[in-house]
Amino acid sequence: MAIAMTEQDVHGYLDALADANLVQATGTPGRFQFHDLIRIFAAKRWEAEKTRKSGHGCPPWCSIT
Repeated sequence: MAIAMTEQDVHGYLDALADANLVQATGTPGRFQFHDLIRIFAAKRWEAEKTRKSGHGCPPWCSIT
């Protein structure tokens, strides 16, 4: 939980995420955003979950024949 961390700890974790290309720095110092590919993946997962929950209960990758 970020609340229990020091600002220095948070920056260390953000730097590690940036090094792993999971987040990227924005034009504003100290601000980060998710990498574009992470956002695309999350959007696809969100749609898959909505489809699964509103559909027949089988995950989208499951083929029913």
